[in-house]
Amino acid sequence: MSGKIQLQRHVDLTSAVMIIVGAIVGKWDLYFTKRILEHAGTSGYALILWILSGLVASMGAFCYAEAGALIPKSGGEYPIILEAFGPICGFTFAWTCTTIIRPASLAIFTSAFAQYAFSIISDCGDTVVSQKLLACAAIWSVCAINVYSMNLTQSLTKIFGYIKIASLVIIILLGVYGLVIGKGDLSVWQVDRAFLKDGKTAFPDVSHIGLGLYHGLWSYDGWNQLNYVVEEMKNPETNLLKAIVISLIAITGFYLLINFMYISILGVENILASPAVATSYAQEIFPQISFIVPIMVACSCLGAALVQGMTAARIPYSAAREGQMPVFLSMIHIDFLTPAPAVMLNGILASLLLLSGDINSLINYFSFCMWIFHTSTCFAIFIFRKTHPMDIVGRSFAVPLFIPAVITVIGSYLVLAPFINIFQTGENLDLGYLFVVCWIALGVGLFLALRKSKNLKIIRLLTKKMQILLKVVSPD
Repeated sequence: MSGKIQLQRHVDLTSAVMIIVGAIVGKWDLYFTKRILEHAGTSGYALILWILSGLVASMGAFCYAEAGALIPKSGGEYPIILEAFGPICGFTFAWTCTTIIRPASLAIFTSAFAQYAFSIISDCGDTVVSQKLLACAAIWSVCAINVYSMNLTQSLTKIFGYIKIASLVIIILLGVYGLVIGKGDLSVWQVDRAFLKDGKTAFPDVSHIGLGLYHGLWSYDGWNQLNYVVEEMKNPETNLLKAIVISLIAITGFYLLINFMYISILGVENILASPAVATSYAQEIFPQISFIVPIMVACSCLGAALVQGMTAARIPYSAAREGQMPVFLSMIHIDFLTPAPAVMLNGILASLLLLSGDINSLINYFSFCMWIFHTSTCFAIFIFRKTHPMDIVGRSFAVPLFIPAVITVIGSYLVLAPFINIFQTGENLDLGYLFVVCWIALGVGLFLALRKSKNLKIIRLLTKKMQILLKVVSPD
């Protein structure tokens, strides 16, 4: 370790892989298997949507790998958007993610952890209040770990990553065992059942393909997490791409095998009727060990929360370092060498969202806006090819230009899909999406207002108080 007060390069290749695994694998129990199958209509088209989603996520990750290696700064999309589109767009991203998207993600995972933890035990009194209290405790445990030691965070991320991989392997092996003892029905994969209904072609229409792809891509969401800690990676020029390739190939393979087993054992109709697919799957094959499923899911959610807590803090940290947020958010703990104020801000906002009400509805409204930033980041590749020519500014990795073009088209559709659906169906506009647009616009207004008042006395006073209270200083 150097004697400088700065973020340290702790993240090796294994840790980098586990960060992506930890961020992505944590939501496989129920939501996406059912939703993709609903939109696909048949088992065959469902697997095709899973493959397509994995390919699109991989293409997006490759775009991020080029941009991250070219601009090796922590903060995820923030430094890339800032460089490509300017300070207003950079601040808008930082504002939206810092205040809503990332705290809501942390709250969602800790809430899910609490829900599954309480499903394991009974007689807990007021379940709703108790679950929220446990979720809040999980939030602050995650924050404490991320403040105390990046080495500890890295070690726990590896442990939870291995637990998640072991859970996926167990689910697949259960399916193999179920097929061997005759619990499954492989005829569901015959052409007349996998791609036809009642002898007729059952190809899903364009709107269902789009919605299925939307859910599929969110099941892979997390492929961008390494860009948030690129300054803390060892050999990011090579390890960033390696980690993306290894993790996404493995996760795509696991997802395909798991959904193959789910459908083979339960069948399409039973999956669509199941309140919890993984639990129903285990009960069908081996009822005696079905209690293990909530434990696996709880560990998976807690591991995902740990990654969310780590990466989310790097957004306000990076923005504050660029002078777009209060300077104390860019400060580092003098003993632990972690961005303590940024970590704690994320914990405070996540706790408020958790206690305020139905955070699941909130994250549903804001989830689509993340694709605004995904699309912008991938489109930035075209801008960088002009502003940072490859014959002048070298690349450790350069993505073929058709890949960001494909992501730009798909991402633009995913952003516009909720509004296109209004015109197609004649339904009323969901006010949640209007609130999202207004919140983003508020960020633009704040940027214009605050850039003229960076030296407010209250900000200087707050900075001094935070330095004393949290033992933080500006990095060397």
